[in-house]
Amino acid sequence: MKGSSSQRPPASGFGPAYQGGLEAGLGVIVSMGLGLWADSHFGTSPLWLFVGLGVGVGSFALRITQVVRKTSGIAQHDRQPPPEQTSERDGPTE
Repeated sequence: MKGSSSQRPPASGFGPAYQGGLEAGLGVIVSMGLGLWADSHFGTSPLWLFVGLGVGVGSFALRITQVVRKTSGIAQHDRQPPPEQTSERDGPTE
């Protein structure tokens, strides 16, 4: 609708954070589900469930760390050296 008087509100910028949180949470659920399946298939309950939980929690921590670095702008490649500071004692350089 081109002539519509309503406008889209500005984006909040939380999209990557929500996406990362969803991916992290689903990683835990999927890995635990695979662990449950492996336990029922091999009859090793609850061994693979705990292995899946460990893998899921590890992937959760890794993904959340990535999201925090990306959204806060402190990624390793984004860092720049601090600017050089001159002291007042040096006087003007001409």
